[in-house]
Amino acid sequence: MVATVSDETARRPLSHEGQAGEGQAGEGQAGEGGWSRAWVLAGLSLLIGLAGLVGLHWNTATEAVRIWNESETFNHCFLIFPISAYLIWRRADRLKALEPSPWLPALVPLLGGSLLWLVGNTAGVLVVEQIALIAMAQSMVLTLLGWQVVRVILFPLFFWVFAIPIGTELIPFFQHVTAQFVVPMLRATGIPVYLEGLYLYIPSGSFEVAEACSGVRYLISSITLGFLAGYVLFDSPWKRAVFVVLSFVVPIVANGFRAYGIVMIAHLSDYEYAIGADHLVYGWIFFSFVTFCLLGIGLAMRGKDEGMEDAAPAPSAAMPRLAAAPRRIGLAFLLAGAAATAGLLYKGYLESGIAEASAAARPALRAEAPWTPAAGHAADWQPHFPGATLEHRQGFRGPLGRVDLYTAFYAYQRQGAEVVNAMNRPFGQDAIWRGMSSGRQVVQLDGGDLEVRQLVARSTEGERMVWYWFWVDRQFTANRYLAKLLELKGKLLNQRGEAAVVAISTEIDLSPADAVERLKDFLGQVEPIDGALTAYLAETDG
Repeated sequence: MVATVSDETARRPLSHEGQAGEGQAGEGQAGEGGWSRAWVLAGLSLLIGLAGLVGLHWNTATEAVRIWNESETFNHCFLIFPISAYLIWRRADRLKALEPSPWLPALVPLLGGSLLWLVGNTAGVLVVEQIALIAMAQSMVLTLLGWQVVRVILFPLFFWVFAIPIGTELIPFFQHVTAQFVVPMLRATGIPVYLEGLYLYIPSGSFEVAEACSGVRYLISSITLGFLAGYVLFDSPWKRAVFVVLSFVVPIVANGFRAYGIVMIAHLSDYEYAIGADHLVYGWIFFSFVTFCLLGIGLAMRGKDEGMEDAAPAPSAAMPRLAAAPRRIGLAFLLAGAAATAGLLYKGYLESGIAEASAAARPALRAEAPWTPAAGHAADWQPHFPGATLEHRQGFRGPLGRVDLYTAFYAYQRQGAEVVNAMNRPFGQDAIWRGMSSGRQVVQLDGGDLEVRQLVARSTEGERMVWYWFWVDRQFTANRYLAKLLELKGKLLNQRGEAAVVAISTEIDLSPADAVERLKDFLGQVEPIDGALTAYLAETDG
């Protein structure tokens, strides 16, 4: 005999008390179309976790918002999270068909993000802190909601990376790209041009490829739009990839034509137009047009009905709603909190062993004959290294001329007070000095070879050459990245945060070669700089 049940009974979910636990659909589920009790618990845990994450890393988060507000390059970042929220809201029906189930392996990237934040904070690299904060937030979502849910909202979560204010490091590179683009265009037009660094000289005048002319501002916005529009417009991964590539290439090429056009307008109008603020206005109009053209290309690439629905696969109607037990959600929440605070706890341990050095003494250096101390210092050379515990300047005179020496000592490096920082200026005010060239020189220092950074700049008073290098974790280097790694090593392993930057400078009277010879001769006669800095450190610690 075969037992039969009615259709109504077959469709009724099991509701026995012992079958509503972890991994089963149970009485915690809401009615059709509503949010289950597991969703409410996991959602509240996630909101509390994300709020706590931001609160614990408040300085990192507020610095990002400050950059969004102060830099036109990143004004669009204010829209990232609202857009992400809207994309998630569009998938609400699909999310309701699932149940959040914590995925504990995601604690590994969450812990990794916390340690990455520690690295960024210790090295004073704000952008690394911000990358780590976003990575921790994304990992927390995966930890508390699980892969089944995250698959549905994968792009909206990925879109958070565009809230990181990163990319301005590319400005010098794209300044040179723009300059190199304009030169052949002008020559093809029949206008002779001479390029010196970032300065273009044509018969009617000169132009500087300034930071605003690099096109990075438009490039960052275009790439962000490219990812978003590619996701919304297309279902095909290949079309999305092509559109993202176009959003990268088109602004770079367009910026080159824009710069060329500005030079031509100024040249043909006898510099009545396209100077000062005019070319920035023209730039925004031009790139608005380019953006519309890029979107037009995207619409032309889109197939019929493509991109009208979300690309994420909808859960099968037969797929069981696997609800996690409240205790599992609670355990995931506690473990996520512990992983997110690991970096902060170790930071507190490191800072407990740091003693701020006194700035009473000065690491004065001595040179052997025929070099002798010179009164005063070069009035036009004022290096700018903010946050230094102390700055010391000395002048020396020898048979080949005068050399000025500058030392900035940092008892403990931190954000905004570090030897490697975008705000540091080896020449001082940009309004006074105009950079002409940069390079490297291998010199003899303290009995060994050292590659130092060389800068040449021009002011109304003449030309000057500067060599500078860093002293971090008791080692010399002119490599910015190695300096950061040495700083990180010194703090994490040795609890040492002291560092210094040393710069020597001389006027270019006859030729750069004479200035190089003068600086090399001085370094050959000066006392060991490492010994002087180490002695100074011992004196301040004592």
